[in-house]
Amino acid sequence: MQSRLKKKGLSSRIETANIQGATWFRVRVGPATSPEMLQQWQQTLSGMGISPMAIRM
Repeated sequence: MQSRLKKKGLSSRIETANIQGATWFRVRVGPATSPEMLQQWQQTLSGMGISPMAIRM
């Protein structure tokens, strides 16, 4: 997944979490510097078949 994102020009990082004894992987992209950038990333990810979720930090 990370290499697919890189080909689309998106920098990403992988985080792991242990949930009820199972390892889950979260892929994070960002930070976005504007609402327009966020919308463009969401469209790119949706076009790749990925359901994006914006998180404010």
